[in-house]
Amino acid sequence: MNESEPGTSERGAVPALRFGVHYSSPDIQPGSIGAAIADAHAAAARDVAKHGADLGNTVAMVRDAHREVDSLRGATFRDALQAGERVPVCAEGCFYCCHVQVAAAIPEVIALADHIETSGRRDDVLAAIARYLEQLGDRMGTARVVANVACPLLRDGRCSVYDHRPLSCRGHSSFDVAPCERAWRQPGFDIVVDSFGGWRHPSLGAVVGLSAASGALGLEYFTVYLPEALRIALELGADEANRRWRAGERVFEGARVGVA
Repeated sequence: MNESEPGTSERGAVPALRFGVHYSSPDIQPGSIGAAIADAHAAAARDVAKHGADLGNTVAMVRDAHREVDSLRGATFRDALQAGERVPVCAEGCFYCCHVQVAAAIPEVIALADHIETSGRRDDVLAAIARYLEQLGDRMGTARVVANVACPLLRDGRCSVYDHRPLSCRGHSSFDVAPCERAWRQPGFDIVVDSFGGWRHPSLGAVVGLSAASGALGLEYFTVYLPEALRIALELGADEANRRWRAGERVFEGARVGVA
């Protein structure tokens, strides 16, 4: 998925992103969406600017962005509860959205690769990515979106890197699990999943922020498909991938959304 290219909600009121189904966020008004995106964008941009070029600082930058977005997510969730509005039903063990394509900002990929290496799972994850890409085949465009192949980081119905998951995953939500299950069983674009803008839009803003700030530094800044980009980072090693990326090399071009 490309978090920097919003589609349009079928209700026409607010942005929605396409993940193999149509998503809408009818609970959030356009003005507050813009504010949330701007806030997250500015915070992420400041993080890129204030941290140095070594791996530890890249990891810290990503953790800061995740922490800021999680804080916004928590605040909007509490506000919705207090106002008696609908809130997401998402819970641990619900894995339907783990079968859609995932995109991430490049710093997130590097930080995730570092976590996987540190936890001693590099070879296992590379093997899982290889199986994922074999299942995916040469699908591109819409065919890739609706391929319904499980994320290579999914283990026994749970995300194996949940605390380190990308911003795009943090922004996923649904008010009802039924359409999510239908979309999983019958992949396509004919199902509407109403999502919680209080989660989606701060996450979108932070992805845009990380990418835009990276571009301002003269670095690769496009969003990348997570499996392909993670394979690149793990094969190089997180530290080497970070060194090359911060030196301005085109490390992740082969994983660029719309190209891989």
